[in-house]
Amino acid sequence: LPSSFFLSVNKSAPLDSPRSLILKRRQKIIARTKIHCRNLPGLMDDVYYALRAKVPDHALNWLKKYG
Repeated sequence: LPSSFFLSVNKSAPLDSPRSLILKRRQKIIARTKIHCRNLPGLMDDVYYALRAKVPDHALNWLKKYG
């Protein structure tokens, strides 16, 4: 995925709850999967690491608890 894509994701203003924050970023990434679908396993690794890097730990913990 292009680095500019992740920069634009990182700049987006966080919404109210961690769930909405994660879902908003996931939607942007899913929109990109159509372009990169030939390399899906590699893409999913990129998406996973990008999500881990950009989503705060407390948001991931919140999602595990209430998601």
